[in-house]
Amino acid sequence: MNSLFARTTGVTGYKSPKWRYLPQSAVVSGFIMAFVALEKLHLLHDGYRQAVRLAGQNLLLLHENGKSLLIRNACPHAGAALTQASCKGNRLRCPMHGIEFDLDTGRAAGTACAQSLQFFPLIYEGNTLGVEVSE
Repeated sequence: MNSLFARTTGVTGYKSPKWRYLPQSAVVSGFIMAFVALEKLHLLHDGYRQAVRLAGQNLLLLHENGKSLLIRNACPHAGAALTQASCKGNRLRCPMHGIEFDLDTGRAAGTACAQSLQFFPLIYEGNTLGVEVSE
């Protein structure tokens, strides 16, 4: 079995990337599944952002209004990274064009963008928040 590696970068992108060793943890329906730890629960707070590159995708772990979300780190409108997006209430505002997205539904406010944010399910394991990936 191969092990998976995930690359995480700081919010600003100026810090050197960290590489995490990700061991295989389970086999489900013929697929090898691995729990990928993203962050310790005690480190999460409103305003938290962590860009993550996982399984070839740029993702963003964020914590707002007391809940954690994992989304594709790209605005559905123009592909801009959402790492520096601002949040007011339950809306995430794209830093490039100012389009706001509802954090419950992923839909854009208004008609400027017909596509929604893409969410990924998070898993709580002990005191750690993560995601399962298949190999």
